[in-house]
Amino acid sequence: MSIYLGNSERLTRNELADIETPAPTATWKPVSHADVVNNILHQADARGYEVVKETYGVNTEGKKLFGLIEFAPHGHPEWTRCLGINNSHDKSLSVRVAVGVSVMVCDNLCLSGDMVCRRKHTSGLSLYEHIEMIMEGMNRSFASLEMRFEEMKRTPFGWGMAKRDAVELAQNHVINSSSIVPIIDEFENPRHEEFTDPTEWNYYMAITETIKSYPVQRAMQAHRGLAERFGLK
Repeated sequence: MSIYLGNSERLTRNELADIETPAPTATWKPVSHADVVNNILHQADARGYEVVKETYGVNTEGKKLFGLIEFAPHGHPEWTRCLGINNSHDKSLSVRVAVGVSVMVCDNLCLSGDMVCRRKHTSGLSLYEHIEMIMEGMNRSFASLEMRFEEMKRTPFGWGMAKRDAVELAQNHVINSSSIVPIIDEFENPRHEEFTDPTEWNYYMAITETIKSYPVQRAMQAHRGLAERFGLK
């Protein structure tokens, strides 16, 4: 999950409300940046999701919004899903929202994730219904993810299995070959005490901890490969 803002200005959630939204026309109905974010947060809260992290940025004129919000179900901060946001006040972008295990948002208008929904700023746009559809998709994703994570936590995964699997991940270009040893070291001697037991979940956590150092594009590629490998789609 990553957001690249380049020269765009980072803002807090409250500062988004200070950006003026243009007046609508007969065919164009611009949506304020704050309304997009607040609708998402309201519906997430109603479903029992907590905000783990949020980052927002706008271009120099404040006409384009780029955002990334990380959510987790209440009481499970380790089960994170990301939601990327694009919005504009200059007719250059529709309201775009992406959801997934890993999501990338860039100020070059790139937005990627497992599920991407777009709605134009037309007079028929219902922001609430658009966000509701996105959140229902995330809801289903969380339900599937939770079942898989619980299964991984119950599945033994020995050191030998980890070494063989890490080599295979490198051969398939999911991870860099230089990451094999750091992953095994992290798995055998985790920096976080709760990941000590040799399980499939803790092996996965060793990988994700190691690839945090990857550049943005490479990290996205790695997360997609890991989602495929561990059945986290």
